[in-house]
Amino acid sequence: MPRVEFYVLDAVSADARLRLACRLAEEAWAESHQVFVLAGSADEARRMDELLWTYRDRSFVPHDLVENSGPNPPAVLIGTASSQATARDVLVNLAATLPEGCEQFARIVEPLDADAERRQKGRERFRGYRERGMTPESHNVGLDR
Repeated sequence: MPRVEFYVLDAVSADARLRLACRLAEEAWAESHQVFVLAGSADEARRMDELLWTYRDRSFVPHDLVENSGPNPPAVLIGTASSQATARDVLVNLAATLPEGCEQFARIVEPLDADAERRQKGRERFRGYRERGMTPESHNVGLDR
């Protein structure tokens, strides 16, 4: 069963949520994991691609959008469908729904901010993971994480 972790920011900021997702993807990559970032839309995928280049000075995370990745994809892939996540062990879920095939991952991370709708969707995913026999954990984090 995958390890499922929700990282909850105390502020309402979609950008802070995406920056947290960048940090989580970077940490997983630094631990030699293959990461898939599941974006909720093509626009969100492009924003993650941009942020992974710029979110932190002196940081480099090898990444690409699925459609641009070619035959030798980098350690971090960004896409909009979990079916694109072949041979990945960590999922960073930015989508509003429970990812299809989530059982294939060793670890699932769910960055959330304090937006009421995103929190409600997060609660639904939390219950969905539990219904599948997983034991999600929740961590409150500050904006400086």
